[in-house]
Amino acid sequence: MSRLPEFLVIGAMKCGTTTLFEDLRANPGIFIPEKESSGLVECDVTSLSGRAEYRRLFRTAPITSTVGEVATTYAMQPHFAGVPERAKFVFQNVKVIYIVRDPVARIISHHYHDFSSGTLTTDIDRAVRQDPRLLDYTRYATQLRPWVDTFGADSVKVLRFESYVMDRAGTMSDLFRFLGVDAVSTTQSFEQAHNVSEEKRVATAGWQRIARNPVYRNRIKVLLPRTARKRIARTVLPHAPERPDPPQRDTVRLILDELGPEVEQLRAISGTNEWWDLDEVRARYELPPG
Repeated sequence: MSRLPEFLVIGAMKCGTTTLFEDLRANPGIFIPEKESSGLVECDVTSLSGRAEYRRLFRTAPITSTVGEVATTYAMQPHFAGVPERAKFVFQNVKVIYIVRDPVARIISHHYHDFSSGTLTTDIDRAVRQDPRLLDYTRYATQLRPWVDTFGADSVKVLRFESYVMDRAGTMSDLFRFLGVDAVSTTQSFEQAHNVSEEKRVATAGWQRIARNPVYRNRIKVLLPRTARKRIARTVLPHAPERPDPPQRDTVRLILDELGPEVEQLRAISGTNEWWDLDEVRARYELPPG
């Protein structure tokens, strides 16, 4: 019978999840299927047949490995709602990893990601006011609380993106201890960053439809090695465009006014004060302290 994940990386989007995915899967004791498998969203795990379909995502996992899944859709309320409650149909216990980033920086990166692919065509000032996803996916406490309520605070590990990129080796050693797996060899490099916006190729709307097509995902993609898929992407996909203008100060003020309470709640949920000084963020954009 196929294995089930022992841990989930639930996001947040544009907070280093691709690099974290690569660092985790470089450990020979860990098995993770393709990033963004999103089985808890795409499979009806409330049914026996849906749970069997979800298990098939992990059918090639070695018997001795620690199995995980990485899917940022698991922290995208309200657009993908009720995922922790659905997960309870699958897991009695599961460890949850959530990586978060300076709220303004996450929103800027998210906007650039969607601007590059054509999903968003407006500047960031209008996008923040018109597309609720930019703020909603940055409501870290709101996204995390249902997971804590469902699986318990001891099962949840919150990572700070800025600390991770400053000390990837130390962060990963701590994370491996949390997962109960042996650390990788000291020969592993923690220097390469993955999915850096300016370096990546952009999946246009047409290519995104192909990538989401079940025939491609279930019959073609599984036959193509990751190296081959990357080589094809470098050949056929365009480069990301230049970054648009940064947000105006009133937009930064709006973001921080909306998300400041979320940061305070995240401190309480995580039991640590190692987050961001939002007054420092305000000063960066020449705003008065909050």
